[in-house]
Amino acid sequence: MPMEKQALTIDAPHEPVWAVLADIGSVSEWNPVVTHSADTSAYVSPADLGSGRHCELPGNMGAIDEVVTDWDKLKAMEFDIRRAKIMREMRGRFELADVLGGTHVEMTSDFRMAFGPLGALMAATMGKRSWLRT
Repeated sequence: MPMEKQALTIDAPHEPVWAVLADIGSVSEWNPVVTHSADTSAYVSPADLGSGRHCELPGNMGAIDEVVTDWDKLKAMEFDIRRAKIMREMRGRFELADVLGGTHVEMTSDFRMAFGPLGALMAATMGKRSWLRT
């Protein structure tokens, strides 16, 4: 699967940055690739493995359902896609670290697009969009 890494340093303390990421249903508020999102968990806390979210994507890209597969509070979280029109499989991971002046956030995505060569073109286009709204 192709792997993509993006990283940035946010001028904010670690805990508030984690709180934004940990609110798994609000991903559409900071990720421009997601037009609408909702927490689909039947659990009390998103920290439970198996908690999930539904994400609507722009245009004809459809939607994806993601499930929490790893949760290390204040350090890292990982999602696997369980249903997607445009991807055969995907794993996304966020890792946070304190740095002088803020919080370093790294996102790693491993994915395999559907639709063969057309899917590869879609992946290249999506990869050019920043995953964090500034």
